[in-house]
Amino acid sequence: MPLRIPEKITRLLRLLGCIALAATATAQTTTLVQYGPDGKLQYQANSRGDKIPDFSGVGYMNGEAEIPTVPVVRTISAVSGDNRARIQALIDEVEALPLAQRGAIYFSAGTYEINGTLTVEASGIVLRGAGTGTSSENGPGTGGTRFIATSTAGSSSNKQALIRISGGGITLNTSTSKGIVGQTVSGQNYTYVPLGTKQFTVQSGHTFQVGDWVRLTHTPNNAWIQLLGMDDLSDPWTAGEYEYYMERKVVAVSGNLITLDAPNMDPIDSRYATAALAKFTSTRIEQCGVENIYFESVYNASETMVYDKDDREYFIDENHAWTAVEFYSAKNGWAKNLHSRYFAYGCVYLANVDTAFITVDNCKVYAPVSMPQGGRRYSFSIEGQRNLVMNCWAQRGRHDYVTGSRTPGPNVFYNSIGSDPVIDCDSGPHHRWTSGSLYDRVWTDMDLNVQNRLMSGTANHGWAGAQTMFWNCRSRKTILHNPPAPFVNWAIGH
Repeated sequence: MPLRIPEKITRLLRLLGCIALAATATAQTTTLVQYGPDGKLQYQANSRGDKIPDFSGVGYMNGEAEIPTVPVVRTISAVSGDNRARIQALIDEVEALPLAQRGAIYFSAGTYEINGTLTVEASGIVLRGAGTGTSSENGPGTGGTRFIATSTAGSSSNKQALIRISGGGITLNTSTSKGIVGQTVSGQNYTYVPLGTKQFTVQSGHTFQVGDWVRLTHTPNNAWIQLLGMDDLSDPWTAGEYEYYMERKVVAVSGNLITLDAPNMDPIDSRYATAALAKFTSTRIEQCGVENIYFESVYNASETMVYDKDDREYFIDENHAWTAVEFYSAKNGWAKNLHSRYFAYGCVYLANVDTAFITVDNCKVYAPVSMPQGGRRYSFSIEGQRNLVMNCWAQRGRHDYVTGSRTPGPNVFYNSIGSDPVIDCDSGPHHRWTSGSLYDRVWTDMDLNVQNRLMSGTANHGWAGAQTMFWNCRSRKTILHNPPAPFVNWAIGH
C-alpha cells in the first residue's frame, strides 16, 4: 500500500511513527506498516511481538510544539576586527538576566570576524541573524549576517566549534531503579521484551508516576558480544563498554506496568542483556537556538592535494575551526536556516548522549576543508538521542548524515540531500551499535549503509547499527546487513 505525503510535516511528525513520506510510482509496499481504519499507522508484529518502532518522539519539544519566534532582547552590529569578546560579553549579559527576561540576541546584517569559540551556557538564549545572504554552492556570496571563524588553533585534537551551546548533565537516581521483567518465551528458559513496545513491566515496589523522566538502561553481557561476533575483532568489544540508556517519559502507570512516551529500540532478550528503569534529574540547558546565519572558516589555501575520485584538487588544511554549531548536554533546542563553508568537520554537531530533542532544519554545508579521512567531514552528526535533522543539504562530505558510537534512538534524518562526496564514502550509522535510526527520504550521491564494519576504522568499528530504517531513500548503492536475531535492519521503498 503506497504511503502518501501530506502537504506539510504535521506538528507531531507521524509517519513510520515519524513523518509521512512520498511514495513514488516505483516505491515498494510493505505489510509491516499500514494505515488502519482510523487513518493512523498500524505496525505489524512478528511472533515475538517485535515491530517497526514508532520514530515520532524526536525533535524540539518531542514534536509537540512549533519552534518559537523568541522576542529580541538585545541587538548588536559588526565592527572591524575580532568581535568575539564583545559578542561573548553580550551573551553573558543576557544569561545573567532572570530566565523570563532572556531571549534572542539579534545580529544585524554584516560580517563578524570571531577568533575563538562563543559559548552559550544558560537556558533561553537564541542567536539570530538577518539571514544567510546570497551564499550558494557556487561561492560565499554577500549579504546577511556572516560569522567568520578566524582562529587557526583548530586541529584534530582541538576541534573548535564557532558556537558551543553547553549545559550540565544528567544525574541518575539509583534508589529508584527497578529491573524490567520480560515475558517468558514459550518452551524456552529466557524472557523477552520486544522491539517497538512502549509498555514495560517492572519489579514491585517502584515509585514511578506519570510525568517522571526515566532512563531505560540496557546492560549487555558477554553472550551478546559473542552473538554479534565482536569478540573476534583485533580490538574486541567488551560488554561493560556497551551499557547505554534511552531517555523516556512515563505517560501511564497501571500497577507494575509502565507506559513510556517512546518505544524500546533494542529488544531485551535475557540471554544477552538485562534492563532497568530509573528516574533522573537534569541540569541541561533548554530553549536555545541559532538562526539565520552564514558561517565561514578561514583556512590555509596553500595546502592542497589531488585525491578525490575525479582527480580534483581540494584544500586539506586543518588548523582552523571544525564545527559551526555544537550542542552539548542541551535539550529542546534548534538550529535553523544556517549555511556553513570551509569547516573541517560539519555544520551542526549534536555532541553527546545527553543532547536530546534538538531540531536541525534547513541547514546547508558547502566545501569542507580537511583531510579526507576519519573524524572529518561529518556534515550533520548525531551522538545524542531523540533528535531530528530535516530539509538539509550537504556537499563534499564523507559522512553527511551520520550517528556515532552507542547512540540510542530514536533519531531521524528526514528529507535531506547529500551531494558530490569527496571520496567513496557513506551516510548511515557509522560504528559501534547505534540503535534506532530512521532515514526518511534521504537522497545521496554516497552509499547509504548499515552494516558490520568489522575491523574498519579506528579501533574496530564492528556493527554500525541495528533497528535502522531506510524509508524511501535514494543512494548510489546500499549495504544492509541484518545482525543476528533478534536484531534487525530494514530498507523499504529504497
